[in-house]
Amino acid sequence: TAPSRRPTPASTARRGHLSATRTSALAEDASGDGLFSDMGNSTPPEFKLKFVWGKDTLAFAVDQILGKGNSSPLTEYFFWPQDDAWENLKAVLEAKDWIPASEKISMLNRVTEVINFWTPQEGQEQNSTE
Repeated sequence: TAPSRRPTPASTARRGHLSATRTSALAEDASGDGLFSDMGNSTPPEFKLKFVWGKDTLAFAVDQILGKGNSSPLTEYFFWPQDDAWENLKAVLEAKDWIPASEKISMLNRVTEVINFWTPQEGQEQNSTE
């Protein structure tokens, strides 16, 4: 399955700095049993999407789960809509050939869902996690 169509911001006027941000556990993608859970077996890598939800900005990054509650940042945070964050994340993921294509697609699809939820419909207020 190909990734969802790239999201577009509702308005280019929605530029600004993060305000009243908080880390949100809104969406996390994880699969497999952990990268180092059994050193004798090769298990698929496990990932977690992290989001920072602001009034004018949505930021997202990917961490790799290392097992036993430990994780390591895999990407920097990408900021939507200031940059073409979805395309930037896609490029970073494509450069990591050790990540299964299905995982890349799954992460991009989830980011698309969150961006589409975060982006208010015309004439509506910003969606909230509350």
